[in-house]
Amino acid sequence: MKHNFAPYLKDIMPNILSLATLKPTMGIEGAGAADLTDVMEEIRPEGEKKVSIMTDEIEEKDTAIQMLIVFVEELGAGCFDYLEQINTIILGLTQFASSENIRTSAAGALPSLLKCAKEAQPQNIHLIHELAKQYSNNIIEAMDSETETECLIAQAEALKDILEEAGQNLLQPASVDQFADKIFEFIKQSENRIQGNIEYEKD
Repeated sequence: MKHNFAPYLKDIMPNILSLATLKPTMGIEGAGAADLTDVMEEIRPEGEKKVSIMTDEIEEKDTAIQMLIVFVEELGAGCFDYLEQINTIILGLTQFASSENIRTSAAGALPSLLKCAKEAQPQNIHLIHELAKQYSNNIIEAMDSETETECLIAQAEALKDILEEAGQNLLQPASVDQFADKIFEFIKQSENRIQGNIEYEKD
């Protein structure tokens, strides 16, 4: 597939990148806008109105991201020419507030992007380590604001895969222990928030 499909990337990738950078339409619903609820998802209350987002656009964005992940995983070094563009998109979506699925997908894509760089330039240890540090820091920052336990677990798994893909000498053992402690702390905080919400709803 790598050699057969790679030549078509130049025709396909621009459209996929465009969809992945799609900014979903935001809207304000009033009391008389109930007919929009089938295509809009509520984000948060705002007085008597609701700030909502078009769910079909979210789905298109998520689909584009999934396609990017498949290309990177299947074509490996064949996607290296697009690595910088994909990096910019994916790193900007690990804290995408409107969709837990997109945040999870974005985190899961980072180890594959690192593998793509390794396959394309296996001797460029500096590039590999710089990307690994960039991805790790990005995920740690995302975890700091993440409230969904399942997403936190996916982020932790992605972080582990990044460190493994980067190989030895990226982090000292003490730094790895600090990463592990921070991950457990984030997950514990999320579980506490969930438990607090359950108890609040009971009251």
